[in-house]
Amino acid sequence: MPSWLTPEVAIIAIVFAISLFVIYKLFRLLVRASIAGAIGFAFPWITNGVSLYFGIILPFVIPATFDMGLKFALAGIGLAVIYEFLHYFKYLLRIATWPFRMLFRRKR
Repeated sequence: MPSWLTPEVAIIAIVFAISLFVIYKLFRLLVRASIAGAIGFAFPWITNGVSLYFGIILPFVIPATFDMGLKFALAGIGLAVIYEFLHYFKYLLRIATWPFRMLFRRKR
């Protein structure tokens, strides 16, 4: 074992790797949530434009105001965060149930 590899150095390396992973996941969440927020903000104008262009009469009216765009943007961000959380939860469940799936897998 090299003389510079002490338990403290190993712990620092592990913490560094975990923090890089967490920062990467948070950055990815931030990018996806901002895209969902931008699409949500533009939604009232898109629906009004599409309905006017194609002559479709919608059964509801969405006012194309800044306030309504902000509400849809916040709804989009919230849905993106909930989706990512449930995706991570499903991923962790798949990891946790892997031994049981291998144990009860049918032979073909």
